[in-house]
Amino acid sequence: MKGTRLRFKKAQAKKPFRKQKKIPSLKNRIRALERFLKRENIDAATKAAKEAELKHLHDERDGKERLEEEKKLAEKYKKPRFFERVKVMRKLKQCKKAIGQASDAKERHQLEKEFEENRKKMMYIYYYPKAERYISLFPAKPLSEEDTQRQQELLASAAERFEEEQPEEAFERFCYAHGDDETSKPRGGAAAAATLLVKKPSKDGEKKKNKKPKKDKTEKGPQAKRERVLADEDDVEDLSGDAEMASGAKDGTDSDEDDFFLE
Repeated sequence: MKGTRLRFKKAQAKKPFRKQKKIPSLKNRIRALERFLKRENIDAATKAAKEAELKHLHDERDGKERLEEEKKLAEKYKKPRFFERVKVMRKLKQCKKAIGQASDAKERHQLEKEFEENRKKMMYIYYYPKAERYISLFPAKPLSEEDTQRQQELLASAAERFEEEQPEEAFERFCYAHGDDETSKPRGGAAAAATLLVKKPSKDGEKKKNKKPKKDKTEKGPQAKRERVLADEDDVEDLSGDAEMASGAKDGTDSDEDDFFLE
């Protein structure tokens, strides 16, 4: 009776399986609302509420599309931006070091001017719009008139944003990679910035890495078991032989095998 009661309690404790409701996608929700609004004889208040909901869904969709586009462009132009950042970083460090070692005021003034130009270039890289194609600061070929004009606009807007926001600490880290001063090695900044290019392992890569090796099927079966047993017996014999040899050595009787190793 005890076992029956326990089984009955377990059966009661188990909850019935409920299939989870599928959440409709954003695209399907927009389509459903558009179909609903095409109907006739809809109440004015209901229509206004549904139109507002549709507008909100459209905004949500546009935001997602914009983020996806930004992500694609950021991934595409990540390397050019990184290499230009390292190049400008090196120039800033060189200028900073040269200013400290300048012999006269004229040379110092020229170096300070060069330092400010490189700082503006770094602001350009720092504030570059993610949703736009990257226009290089050091192009292999001359830029088109349109690209040159857009670059000048972006340089000016980056300087304005920097004046408004004043992100001194974050910008210093961006310029010198962890805020290294002029005494630090030039390669230190590049090495620290190189971590930006390191890609995270994908899910498939992690699965392959953590995948357990398959067992060899040839080991299975009665034959393999028999062989293992025989091998164990041999080991036992060897161990017993070793024990006999050890006892013989104690008694002072050396075997041929002992003579071989002694020679």
